[in-house]
Amino acid sequence: MKETNDTLAQLVTRLANGRSQAELEAACGGVPSRSRNRQIMMYEVKAKPFPEIINGLARGLGAPPEVIIYASANGLDYRLQQPSRLAGLLPAKAEDLDDTQLAAVRAVMSAMNSANASRD
Repeated sequence: MKETNDTLAQLVTRLANGRSQAELEAACGGVPSRSRNRQIMMYEVKAKPFPEIINGLARGLGAPPEVIIYASANGLDYRLQQPSRLAGLLPAKAEDLDDTQLAAVRAVMSAMNSANASRD
């Protein structure tokens, strides 16, 4: 997943998946508004978004808030330390996984590591 290479406009446009402004506003819980979403998608943001905007976009787009922050920074030409590509794969509520779900994620990661090691 390459969210952290996108600007905020690119990220929102891509993850909106063709939803209307009204649908995106509803998915975001009303913040940002449809007019603000349209501005974000059509123009590069010139200032860092408020936390409510970041959290609303994260909720509506199904992306971790950190991905929204990195995309915002990219659009402002800030150079932040990028998280691993793996971090971008985690769902927004990954910290809420229970022990059984965490064990399943660990098993998948272990299998991926084993498969990669056998290719080397």
